[in-house]
Amino acid sequence: METKEDLIKELALHLMRICNVHSRIEGHLIRFDEGVEMTPKEIHTIQAIGEHQQMNVTDVAAYFRVTKA
Repeated sequence: METKEDLIKELALHLMRICNVHSRIEGHLIRFDEGVEMTPKEIHTIQAIGEHQQMNVTDVAAYFRVTKA
């Protein structure tokens, strides 16, 4: 029988795998017409700015809960 600690470790490993897959997907290029290529991260940023047109860099960072860098 697995202990509580074993279950927590197993869950943590599954979550790390999910995060790694998500990270790889976010880095893939999506090709559009006329040679335009963008990553999902860039698309999400443009979408956020389009939905909240008064956003500056600080607002975008806060919206995605990341640093301005």
